[in-house]
Amino acid sequence: MTHLTTALPEADASSVAGAEVHGELDTVRAEAGAGLIEYTLLIAFIAIVCVAAIALLGDTTGEPFSNLANSGL
Repeated sequence: MTHLTTALPEADASSVAGAEVHGELDTVRAEAGAGLIEYTLLIAFIAIVCVAAIALLGDTTGEPFSNLANSGL
C-alpha cells in the first residue's frame, strides 16, 4: 500500500504556523482589552454611586458620627 503525502516547504509551513499564532495572540489581546474596559467601567460606576450616596446622605449620616466623636467615647 502506497501513501502519497504532500509536504509544505519549510518557509510555507512556518509562515502558516506563525500566522496562526499571531491570530491567536491578537484574539487574546482583544479579549484582555475588552475585560479591562469592562472592569474600568464597573469601577467608574461604583465610584459615581458612592459619590452620589455621600452627597445625598452625607448630612443625615454625618450627625450621628459627629455626636459620637464629640461625646468623648
